[in-house]
Amino acid sequence: MLKPKVTTAELEALPEEIRQYYKPIDGSDDTHLLQVQSAGGYALENVAPLKSALEKTKKDLKAAEGTLAKFKIDVDGEKQLIDPEEAIRAMEAQASGTEGVEERISAAVKSTTERLNRQHETKIEELTSKLSSTTSELDSMLLTTAGMSAISEAGGNPKFLMPVFKSRARVVQDEEGKRVVEILGEDGTPRAGSGPGGRMTPDELFQELSADEDYAAAFSGGTSTGTGSKPSERKAPSRPGTVSSRDPHALSSSLEDIASGKVSVSD
Repeated sequence: MLKPKVTTAELEALPEEIRQYYKPIDGSDDTHLLQVQSAGGYALENVAPLKSALEKTKKDLKAAEGTLAKFKIDVDGEKQLIDPEEAIRAMEAQASGTEGVEERISAAVKSTTERLNRQHETKIEELTSKLSSTTSELDSMLLTTAGMSAISEAGGNPKFLMPVFKSRARVVQDEEGKRVVEILGEDGTPRAGSGPGGRMTPDELFQELSADEDYAAAFSGGTSTGTGSKPSERKAPSRPGTVSSRDPHALSSSLEDIASGKVSVSD
């Protein structure tokens, strides 16, 4: 099985006719990436920069929370936020015997707490939104890269098989906190396989599809046996020029039109 990324030592161990498909990664003398021709808008992507941005966003969020904690004081047994300058003015007023000091301190604490809480909530919302956006983008790239790698390994047609893959896979967080691809059954539950955590891998999914007569024609050297449902029994596209990725019979009967671009695949 070809690996999307290999070291120089691993590359030299590959047959000569395979090495030509690997190119060095920019800035690295010992890492080479499998060159897969893009098809239908899909291609292998280097997600390392995006992971770095995600980690930086997490650190910024943690730093913001740590900084805010420095402005908390104990007021009536409860940690509250207060402006240091306003607290100093209130204590000076108390030392000079000014009347209404307690009321002024209470008002200063309440006003400052409300203001800083609003600032804190706004900052947290901004960082949370940024973190969510970055995570979604990373998940999309991870799903596409995993699908393209498995399709390439199986000798499949990305334009035809990628929508099928995306309708049957999702990215989740595993037991160790890592983002991983999970293959789903028709009922939406995770499928078991030989992958980490007992999950089915993308490679196993495409091995299964290549043996299915409804999808065999989408793989190199594969042909449909024609023993499936009759053309009259197959569902027509939900709208002109489209077929559902969840309808294998419609996909199989429209394979040539999908490859030529006359018909598109919808989720």
